[in-house]
Amino acid sequence: MVISDHSTDNTIKDICDKWSEKLTLVYVANDRGRGIISPNINKAMRLCTGQWIKILFQDDFLFNTNSLSLQSEFVYNNIDCQWFMTTFYHSNTGHDFYRLFPPKWNDMIWTGNNTMGCPSGMTLVNNNLIFFNESLNWLMDVDYYKRMFDRHGQPKILDHVTVVNRTSPHRLTESISQSVKDKELNMLVAKYGEN
Repeated sequence: MVISDHSTDNTIKDICDKWSEKLTLVYVANDRGRGIISPNINKAMRLCTGQWIKILFQDDFLFNTNSLSLQSEFVYNNIDCQWFMTTFYHSNTGHDFYRLFPPKWNDMIWTGNNTMGCPSGMTLVNNNLIFFNESLNWLMDVDYYKRMFDRHGQPKILDHVTVVNRTSPHRLTESISQSVKDKELNMLVAKYGEN
């Protein structure tokens, strides 16, 4: 388990230290690009050594105790798979589950029409990695999905709930200004609009 910590205090480090005897953890403090998701997730991905990378954002969580087993079985039964997305629930509190979200591909995903969901629903092969664009924050996920599609084709879909995407007014999506959203969309239109 790799944890890249963008926080400014030792709270997460202290938790990792507490669990280090029970879990194999790689902890790294990361002050690069603080407040932007992509540099932090890229740091964690660079430190991963396993065959597969299961992304999980700090406010999201695995649905139950067999979530990773279901993903492992899915990989075993889809040996040609390079990346996949899993069905997930949303939650406000971590205890309530609503809005079941089965991911599906759409060719205009890069416009922000995110029919795939948060990167916490993604698992990918740890080989010849594509990294998240560090100049994007709001549309970092849909840009990443488009680039994965261009290299590997559509993701396979695991039609079991294995992840919960926590929602709250404090999410990054809620705090990004409209001017930043417009800037990022214009960047992606310039990049993919001619395709």
